[in-house]
Amino acid sequence: MPQPLSARALALPLANEDWKCLVRFNGQPLPDQKVVLETSNGSRRELASDLQGIVVASIPDDFKAEREGKGAGGSHGMGRSGADFVLATEYENDGKTYLTAFNAGYGKNAFDQRSIAMGLGFTLLGMAGAVPLLRHRKTKKNDAPESAAASQKEEV
Repeated sequence: MPQPLSARALALPLANEDWKCLVRFNGQPLPDQKVVLETSNGSRRELASDLQGIVVASIPDDFKAEREGKGAGGSHGMGRSGADFVLATEYENDGKTYLTAFNAGYGKNAFDQRSIAMGLGFTLLGMAGAVPLLRHRKTKKNDAPESAAASQKEEV
């Protein structure tokens, strides 16, 4: 079970995110319990719980490189692909084997391969380009009342 359980924990996990999960048996945490993370894209990792029974699962970014004409440029990011993952563990107690699994989907991180510096740079460049236009507009507004006053004087 994702820990802490919140609205974000119920949302679609994203690639390259760390998720904490609690492994327990009969309400008690299981320390040093082996947990396997497998994805539908072929990734497989073996993890172990800590002394409190918590496993930190790093959701892998195992999506294939996007084909030309598809993906971020071709579909404008609207057709984002997703995949599924399974966290599974097996525990033996009193001659019985208990197997449990947590299944969920995950998606690509929307901010992956995006540059905040480039975004800010283009924003500042746009703002700098607007300054001459705003100054030109301001000088036209200041000239307009003077020319109206001059034309009224000529009429009198």
